Amino acid sequence: MEKINIKHTIMQIRNLFLLVILASVLSCAEKVEPVAPEVGQLPKVEYRESSVTLPINFDIRQLQNMLNTKIPKGLVHHAINPISGLSNSDIHIYRNDPIGFTVQENKLRFTIPIKITAYGAKRKNIFGLGTITKTGRGEAFTVIFLDVNLSLNQDYSFTASTNLDYDLKKAKIRISLLGDLGRFVGDPHASISIRSFVRPKIDDAIKKALPDLNGLIQNELNKFNLRETVQKYWTESGKPVEVDENVWISSNPKSIQLNNISSDGKTANIKVGLSSVLKLKVGNQPETFDSEVPNIEINQLEEGHFNIYLPTVIQFSELQNKINEEVSGKTYISEDNEHKVTINNVRIYGSNITNSRVVIGIDFKGKVGGIFNKSLKGILWFNVLPVYNPETGIVSLEDLEFTPETDNVIADKAIPWLLDKFYMNEFLDKAKIDLSSEIDKHKNTLNNEFSEIELDNLTIFGSLEDLVFEGFRIEQNQLSLIVAARGSLNSTFKE
Repeated sequence: MEKINIKHTIMQIRNLFLLVILASVLSCAEKVEPVAPEVGQLPKVEYRESSVTLPINFDIRQLQNMLNTKIPKGLVHHAINPISGLSNSDIHIYRNDPIGFTVQENKLRFTIPIKITAYGAKRKNIFGLGTITKTGRGEAFTVIFLDVNLSLNQDYSFTASTNLDYDLKKAKIRISLLGDLGRFVGDPHASISIRSFVRPKIDDAIKKALPDLNGLIQNELNKFNLRETVQKYWTESGKPVEVDENVWISSNPKSIQLNNISSDGKTANIKVGLSSVLKLKVGNQPETFDSEVPNIEINQLEEGHFNIYLPTVIQFSELQNKINEEVSGKTYISEDNEHKVTINNVRIYGSNITNSRVVIGIDFKGKVGGIFNKSLKGILWFNVLPVYNPETGIVSLEDLEFTPETDNVIADKAIPWLLDKFYMNEFLDKAKIDLSSEIDKHKNTLNNEFSEIELDNLTIFGSLEDLVFEGFRIEQNQLSLIVAARGSLNSTFKE
């Protein structure tokens, strides 16, 4: 009997030992350690450019004076007996009045007034009684157009091509040969069309006086150094402008465009557009962008407008600290009371590998209810999508998803209850950031301080129209909202 009791006791001790070992194994926390997402290469943001029009004027009167000097003045041509049908004729072509100037489309048009006088004599048989000779005089006024077609090259030099055009609708002279007696004898007169006569004579006179008219006009126009003028404003536009205390508009000039040429009768006006990326920055003075002005782009210039990007940035370290203060050490229980998750701390950073989403890492401890209270510990990785509400100014994190690596580990470890994410509800609520007051402050600064800015003798007038949210830029350490303040820009030069 005593021998049997000893054997039974040994069996009990062995079973108890096995149970202790099993309980110890089961009670050890199973590790959950999926690979953390990589940072990768972050995408480049394409910022919309702002454009201000520089109404650059250059005095055309110097060119006008040169033409007035070079083109023959006074009697341009004299012809004797050029008109058939008359016994005698005499024509004079004069340029006495000054040359005028205007602009049509992209053409400089110089108007050259011309006066033509004519003398004519005609013999007339009077009822077979004999012939008489009567003379008459007449005059006509017409205009010759010297059109200068301008094109601006990418290196800011002008190319000119000229063309002579004529308004010869009135280039006809009627010479009455008998005065009042003409009504009794058929009103003999000479009606002289001078179109075919005047045009070649004027062409010859101008070509003789100005054999290289295109080159002469081109050289005269290029005395106005457009590149030098544009370079001055290009350099000025690259300097930051302080619009409030420690609040700056940073300007990075990008391109120059040409629109068209107009005139006020004295000057030629060239509209040059200067495009740059504008950002509002708070703190120390931003860098100055100093470079050579690029070649000009010949295209249709848009009206002056601005897109000023606001400095709305969320630092992940600050967001991480804020959330850790709220949730670190807290335990969350599932609805069926079978599972517990305690959040130790939270990590947040940006990753391009996950389609430019924000990465959330949860260092946790978990416990499954039951006989053995199985434990887990490790880290869970999530991707979240930042969402901005323009009406409230609040940024929130939504579309919470496990990373693929975390999904695989949960499946391998057979712990599907973690997929419920009950432990993340408070996290998402605490992760909301209200930027409304910050954005309103920037908006008020632009409304008050950007209405008039002076660059050298150029005054720029800005008018804010609206704020447009264009998206996010997610970097490793921060989340930037791309919010553009949009409006119109006009400019004038001080005399």
